[in-house]
Amino acid sequence: MGPGIAQVFAQAGCPVTLIDIDGAVLKQAQERIKSSVSAFKEAGLYGARKAAATLAKVNVTTKLAEGIKSADFIVEAIAENLELKSALFRQIEKLAPAKTIIASNTSTYSIDDLAKGSKRPGKYMLTHFVNPPHVIPLVEVARGIKTSNETYEFTLALLKQAGKRPLIIKKMIPGHLINNFNFAILSTALGFMGQGIASIEDIDRALTEALDRVTQ
Repeated sequence: MGPGIAQVFAQAGCPVTLIDIDGAVLKQAQERIKSSVSAFKEAGLYGARKAAATLAKVNVTTKLAEGIKSADFIVEAIAENLELKSALFRQIEKLAPAKTIIASNTSTYSIDDLAKGSKRPGKYMLTHFVNPPHVIPLVEVARGIKTSNETYEFTLALLKQAGKRPLIIKKMIPGHLINNFNFAILSTALGFMGQGIASIEDIDRALTEALDRVTQ
């Protein structure tokens, strides 16, 4: 998700820094972004100038302090592990400017879980991008109990500036909206398969053809 999220903001003209502890992972991320930008260009979605400008906006580093020293907005996209995320957020709070908004791409936890024990809970937001983030415009957004109005409004404005369409989560549930819809559909499809109601191929066609037309 990291490279895709980075591309989202870079193509909107925002300077972006990708951070990972592994330099090889960062190199792979850069290659993925280059490949994606090239595909957009070939499809006519980018001109040559925008493609070059997008790539020029993306920097990488393995040093957290260097990467966030002047950040206005941070999106965390590490493994879905509450302890790891909480530990990272405590590091970010020590190193990032007081102005920095700290957002999580978590698909599981509430933003209040992640902000627990924070010295700046008003700066926390949930921004769950839909994979692939540089293609799908929807982003699930939720504020915490202590999230400030300024943080909330800035986040919505930034996402819209980047061409995203926020889905506002008013009450947190595990998996948020989209994952719960996906799990319900998958569970139903597997149930039909297990009962022998239809072939795998016809179940797939029902999902990809009939339901797709309904949602249009």
